[in-house]
Amino acid sequence: MLGYFLFLSKGISLKHLITTARLSLLLALGLMSQNLYAKSSIISPIPLPQQKILDIDEHSCNDGCLKRLYTNGYIFSFLAKFSTSTTDKKVLRYFSEAMAQLSGIEVMQDSGSKEHFRVALLIPKQLVGRYSVSVANTILSYLIARNIDFDFQVFDSIDESKENLESTYLRIIQSNANFVIAMLGPTGVQNLIDYDNLIYPTYIPTINKERLPQGVIDRLPENLYFGGISYKEQFQALLPLMQDMPLIEYTDDSQIGGYLSTLFSSLEERVIRQRSLSNQEASQFTKTLEKESTYFPNAALILNTSAPKTGLILSQIELSDEPPRVYLSTQINFSPIVLQLASPKARENLFVVSSIGAIDTNLMEYAFLLNNDLRYDWVSYATSLGVEFGLRTITKDSKQLFSESMRDKQIQYQNRIWTTKGANFVPVK
Repeated sequence: MLGYFLFLSKGISLKHLITTARLSLLLALGLMSQNLYAKSSIISPIPLPQQKILDIDEHSCNDGCLKRLYTNGYIFSFLAKFSTSTTDKKVLRYFSEAMAQLSGIEVMQDSGSKEHFRVALLIPKQLVGRYSVSVANTILSYLIARNIDFDFQVFDSIDESKENLESTYLRIIQSNANFVIAMLGPTGVQNLIDYDNLIYPTYIPTINKERLPQGVIDRLPENLYFGGISYKEQFQALLPLMQDMPLIEYTDDSQIGGYLSTLFSSLEERVIRQRSLSNQEASQFTKTLEKESTYFPNAALILNTSAPKTGLILSQIELSDEPPRVYLSTQINFSPIVLQLASPKARENLFVVSSIGAIDTNLMEYAFLLNNDLRYDWVSYATSLGVEFGLRTITKDSKQLFSESMRDKQIQYQNRIWTTKGANFVPVK
């Protein structure tokens, strides 16, 4: 059951509304079956119930205003006015406490030192776009969930040019941070390592070290680390499922689609059919289904297409008299979009590799409250891993929420193959 609690924020205190909220939740639960079963190994595409707090007061509210709202008991007004751009430690602590009260989340008590943790996010907003907000929220959700003393600042480099990266990193140095998360691609990384003043541990969650030229890898600074997943290892995990089948590959014109196609071609030479699909071609796949189906018998179809295109393609291939024997894909199709667009029958023989591991329940709930889904978004997952790695660089005995380790400047992931059952992804045993 999906649920939303909508609260208007103007002058409403938690004391007056918390009972109503609890009764609403109990009523919702009462409508559900009394026989509830759950498996931790099944990832459902159904989102958790969401709480939306609507701000109906047009006046702005600075840090001092937020403190007054909280101390006066106007929790909903405080949450409606709260901005993730604030760096005020007391306001951030109030936010953590307010979320815990409202959502019933237990705030983690970190067993490590209370040494101040100062995190800087370097992000080229012009290139990264929508991730500028989601990544910042991911970092903030981890820091708040851990209940530690921290400062968090965002530094916009605009793009990945050498000049902008150097000037932005200099501003980070001046801010006295002690850990940097940089949302960069291969070009940005190459430009950054030319800057010989990387004095802080700097973590790149967006790419795997394997995507860099060997000449670049040979001169990586001591303080530079990587958290991107390995698509090469994911393809290798899929190779046994291809057996001796003829191979078909569908890709698209996106940057990641082109990279995956090139990488797959370097690993496998048995491709009998390769095709790049535009949005229109994917949505009207039935027009070419008769021709494509001549390649299908006993074949493995490699889907290096985005999740929306994959869902559309699968739903139309279902009409074929003799569809491919199996459908195989990497992390890009470990997405609820595939489950929503393709019927269970259409994706009956779909196998997808994911590097996302087990997630602490409280951390996942905090991320949900800030509109992030760690179950499916590998960039957010890798970013959370990076924050934990940075925290452990200054607090060695800090509690670990993730099982992944760092080796040779790269996070090591455990790849797992999933298939689908009904409206869920389920692990292949």
